[in-house]
Amino acid sequence: MQRLGLYVQGSLTPDLVNEFLSGNRFSTRLDRRMMVFYGGALWSAMQLAVMQMAPAGTVMRVDGPIDENNCRESDPGEGVACETIQGQTYVVGVDWMPILGRDTKCGQACRHWWEIVQM
Repeated sequence: MQRLGLYVQGSLTPDLVNEFLSGNRFSTRLDRRMMVFYGGALWSAMQLAVMQMAPAGTVMRVDGPIDENNCRESDPGEGVACETIQGQTYVVGVDWMPILGRDTKCGQACRHWWEIVQM
């Protein structure tokens, strides 16, 4: 969690400083960079926080869309495919739980989330 926060803060700092020193209003380039590149990092951090805040024994489910754009086993890259975990339940403190947006093949483009089923 701390690593994700430091990444977002550290990598944004040069652009924020340059924009401030130039006296311009924030550019569309910076707006786009924050939206596209950092939205996924913040999503992943949020999913990690949900997982870590749930007490041991909590049953959680991976929820999200099932469509042709879903993260598939046949997609390149390391990690678990969302098509294999979507709808699956996991028990906090018992099961290995993938960090959505980090342990998934789709990376920070993940469109799934953790939902608490039973506490």
